Amino acid sequence: MQGQGRFARWLGQGFTLYVNAITQAPPPVPDAAVTLALGDTVDEGMNTIQLAGTDWNDAVKTYNTRRAQIKGEIVARVSAYFGFDLPVTFPYYQGGNAGKPVQNPLATAKP
Repeated sequence: MQGQGRFARWLGQGFTLYVNAITQAPPPVPDAAVTLALGDTVDEGMNTIQLAGTDWNDAVKTYNTRRAQIKGEIVARVSAYFGFDLPVTFPYYQGGNAGKPVQNPLATAKP
């Protein structure tokens, strides 16, 4: 087959170029303060998501409780009026940290 093995040679040359570039000029190591600040930013973002999940759960609890009190035929009529089905229940948000604030592991002092 004509051109067989061309891709493998090209890939090998590209990999060698990459390894040489990293070996000869390694990427800079960020200052510890920058890394900790980035971790704090991530913590803030995760805590914002957790707070939004808590707000969602409050709204879901209100909806699910109220929806359970309304007869099915009334909900069916309202659904038909609006043109979409109203769900029987909404799922609760279940974050990975179970409602606890996210802590930056880099900023936590080890015992």
